[in-house]
Amino acid sequence: MSNYKELMEKKEYLSLLEEAKGKKDPESLFYSASAYLALNDGKKALDILLSNRDILWADNPVLTMKSTFEIRFALKEFDEAYEDMKDFENRPYVSQEVEEVLRGLNGYIRANERAAFHYEKMEPEELKEKLLTTKDDFMLLQLLSKVEADPSKYLSEIRSIVSSDRNDSLRTFALLLLVQAKDEKEITFVKREKEYKLIPSALEAPFVNETYKKTLSFIEGGSKNTSIIQAAKSLYDNEVLAIYPETGEEDLKLNAAAYLLLAAKYLGAAAELLISGIDEEKAKKLSESIENDLEKSESVAF
Repeated sequence: MSNYKELMEKKEYLSLLEEAKGKKDPESLFYSASAYLALNDGKKALDILLSNRDILWADNPVLTMKSTFEIRFALKEFDEAYEDMKDFENRPYVSQEVEEVLRGLNGYIRANERAAFHYEKMEPEELKEKLLTTKDDFMLLQLLSKVEADPSKYLSEIRSIVSSDRNDSLRTFALLLLVQAKDEKEITFVKREKEYKLIPSALEAPFVNETYKKTLSFIEGGSKNTSIIQAAKSLYDNEVLAIYPETGEEDLKLNAAAYLLLAAKYLGAAAELLISGIDEEKAKKLSESIENDLEKSESVAF
């Protein structure tokens, strides 16, 4: 019986590799790959898994996939990981457990790819290029987050996103970056089949203007139920972005009441509005309009 486990626990990786040298049984191969990985030599670890894939798959397909993808992710070899996935998918049926793992591989790889992309450091010129060429909406959103600290360096690229036919939420975020940078160049912004000619420096940013603050104040004082209040605030925030650059209902009390009614509906609770001087029937109709509006809103899918 091998003492690979004991050697791994003692971190005697070189001794383990010496003992496993030349052996082709699955246990020796898996432990050798683990030892190389512990020594920060992901390439050699991966070479073992790739050159002995048939042997390892026959012994333990789930561990073979897990080990392969962990090393691919560490090496940031995501294109290759998708190729590995295709190879695993094309192999003969083994068990229901393996099939379940296979079904989740695409999302698993995608999630790790996006996480690595989020933390990746980029030089300004590379970042500019990726802002113009990245096809994935979620990754582009992450790129925009990287320029949020100083969007003034990337105005041309951000403008191109704003005027594109990309996801509404994505383009709205890009527009907000131009507003933040006080960009004075006129842009065309199409949202929900309506075209706007905008000068970002002339727009008010959401969440900081008086309309937002007053509406929020009415929401916070409009119910005794804190759960309804929190849900209404969240719904209001979502709608603010959904309709931007428009600002919505001018009657702020009516607007606040509508969000409270909608929140109460979602929570299955009684609204018991505390806002005086409003027409509750109008507030109900407005809440239905807001609900319909939010259902149509595009979000960036993970």
